[in-house]
Amino acid sequence: MMTPKMPFPTAAATATGRSDDPEVPRPEHGPPSGSFAAKALGRLRAARRLGGLRYALLYGTRMLVDSVRDRLDDTLVQIERRRSVVEPWSIAARRYTVADNVALWNTYDWSLRGEEWTHSEDWKRAIVEHYIAPHVPTGGTVLEIGPGGGRWTDIIRQRSSQVVVLDVSERALSICRERFADASNIRYVLGDGNGIPLPDASVDAIWSFDVFVHINPVNTRAYVRDFQRVLRPGGYAVIHHPDAHASVTERKQRWRSDVTDNMIQHFAAEHGLEVVVQTARHLRTGDLITVMRAPMP
Repeated sequence: MMTPKMPFPTAAATATGRSDDPEVPRPEHGPPSGSFAAKALGRLRAARRLGGLRYALLYGTRMLVDSVRDRLDDTLVQIERRRSVVEPWSIAARRYTVADNVALWNTYDWSLRGEEWTHSEDWKRAIVEHYIAPHVPTGGTVLEIGPGGGRWTDIIRQRSSQVVVLDVSERALSICRERFADASNIRYVLGDGNGIPLPDASVDAIWSFDVFVHINPVNTRAYVRDFQRVLRPGGYAVIHHPDAHASVTERKQRWRSDVTDNMIQHFAAEHGLEVVVQTARHLRTGDLITVMRAPMP
């Protein structure tokens, strides 16, 4: 589940600018301009041909209302992102929902096991070197949220005594079970997308890449609430998520949720987690990794 040198920033450093690293994967190109207008015209012609003039006029009116509503929603979400409005009734809470993610990842073609989002082996090694190695302890118990096809699970399982993989997608978990059938240190958990169904102080680290970029702010807050509960003292949570700078068009093209770096900071503070670093190093424009640490006793 789930998608892509300067020195690693020091503790409490924040680097939310856009990376110029040549190894960073670049955003995909969007659809050609004018495609929406062409599609709308085609639909109106079909409506006129199949349903008559009155039907076509009513259908066109509905298309216009939908377009206005979508633009209004985008404007409201921009305000919600800027002011960190995270409520169940917010517009952002209606998008990138658990149901949306279940539907998408249960029907996704996992034949490449998620490696379609790996820019290069050098890039993947850089992610391991700068994010996994310093924060995921060797020989510990690690929770991976959203393993997808097991792209990162394969690395984490080799350095951990136990890996708990948590996903809302039954299909993703099934693929991982098949891929790692010979691994005795992986536990598979189907989640509900609103938290972590594990005991208190049960994991040494949390890893999640290409996952929270697709989860809305309300559900993200629920996960972060449980980070502090399930992490052992001093344990790290390392999550990949959107930042506040990507445009509406960029986020729609890449199916990025409405979470921002400021929201993640607020969620961490709410639940007693220290934000060690937020950085865009080795990531696509518009993405960040946040490293959080559970308090010591």
